[in-house]
Amino acid sequence: MGADITIRDIPQDVAAALSRRAREHHRSPETEALEVLKTVVTQEPRLTPAQFVAEVRALGIRTPSESAVMAREDRDAAHRH
Repeated sequence: MGADITIRDIPQDVAAALSRRAREHHRSPETEALEVLKTVVTQEPRLTPAQFVAEVRALGIRTPSESAVMAREDRDAAHRH
């Protein structure tokens, strides 16, 4: 069985956006709010950039800097002419 909650003092612009979104999805504002809430609270947490880099390094993935290689090639080509 689910729980009932009440949200008070919803800003007018948020309520209007929720109503618009509900109409677009052919839902009531209450159903739309529940879908938004379910999506947000059940999502996998996002990694911070530092966490992402740590994960990549832990996996041993190397990410060569293609732009640096391209810049060097352009520089060297310009000096040959």
